[in-house]
Amino acid sequence: MRMSLLFSLIGFLTVGLFPVSAALSDIEIKAVREKLGEDIFRKDGDTRVSKKEILYNITIQSKTFKDLSKLTARYMIFYYDSDFGSPDKAEEKSKSGSENILFLKSNTSVTFKTDPLILTTEKLDNNVIWANGASSKSRDRVSGVWVRVFAEDGSLVGEYANPSSITKRIWKD
Repeated sequence: MRMSLLFSLIGFLTVGLFPVSAALSDIEIKAVREKLGEDIFRKDGDTRVSKKEILYNITIQSKTFKDLSKLTARYMIFYYDSDFGSPDKAEEKSKSGSENILFLKSNTSVTFKTDPLILTTEKLDNNVIWANGASSKSRDRVSGVWVRVFAEDGSLVGEYANPSSITKRIWKD
């Protein structure tokens, strides 16, 4: 009993004396999608168009008892960009950005917004068709979001992906 208490005291003092870098379990990340607005109009007399502007509110929370500084959050929003009137399959693209977090106090959080993304839906009227056989409707859609948080030394200290399979894509800095 006395030995385990002595080892616990030594471990506590050692952790207090030497700074410990952030680990993957020290950060919790959340990303919540927000719709900023939608504009619906007619184009060329036979096409209904909807342009929806979205972004993500990304929250980074410290789950540790130490303050963290000089973090960089990088994100990628993956989406399918449909080409209206084309018989080709929608192409997956990504929009990326980053946010510097100079200081994150222990057990607190910081939230930032991603750059907005415009998603377009176009639909032909019921009596109109494409001569090339393309679908009468095209719709851009988000396929996922991936957020990574890095310490000043470049080490990964937190990661979030929704859906989790999005991490099979290639990360582009």
